[in-house]
Amino acid sequence: MMYNWQGSVWVNSSKYDYTYDGSGNEILDVFSLAAGPSWIAMEADTSKWSGGKNTEIVHNHMIPPSVTRTQFTYDGNGNMTVDLGQNWSGSAWVNSDRAVYVYQAALAVSCGDVDASGSVDIADVVYLIAYIFSGGAAPNPLAAGDVDCSGEINIADIVYLINYIFRGGAAPCNACP
Repeated sequence: MMYNWQGSVWVNSSKYDYTYDGSGNEILDVFSLAAGPSWIAMEADTSKWSGGKNTEIVHNHMIPPSVTRTQFTYDGNGNMTVDLGQNWSGSAWVNSDRAVYVYQAALAVSCGDVDASGSVDIADVVYLIAYIFSGGAAPNPLAAGDVDCSGEINIADIVYLINYIFRGGAAPCNACP
């Protein structure tokens, strides 16, 4: 509940009321404004759930009156793939907007393999020198160039790689940032 300070007393302003299903999913929220001792409902949102995922939200706006709906679709990994917005025309749902989400598998990053050849060698040192000092191509992926996992790609990474390759120094960090 929200209150406004009026001189010397707190006065009701607005509130949200929530309802949950047996699994703890929010299925209804109602937004109301204070009107003296009474409350005026301004918006009520209902949600549908399936398999632990929110599949639909219907937004009922009382003032001004309108009804919209958003439906959500998920892939087998639980990632949202489609977010479909619709408006109620009085007799049917009419599409208004749609967002499509595409997910790509994360690449395994081998720190120090800045040229993505599959091994860490002198070619990676040359590649990193060209990137840092002469505008050469960036490491692919970029995180592979942060050999010491400092959060930056700089000359220290070149020195680190040279020590690893030629002096038996510490190996590039296991998990690139």
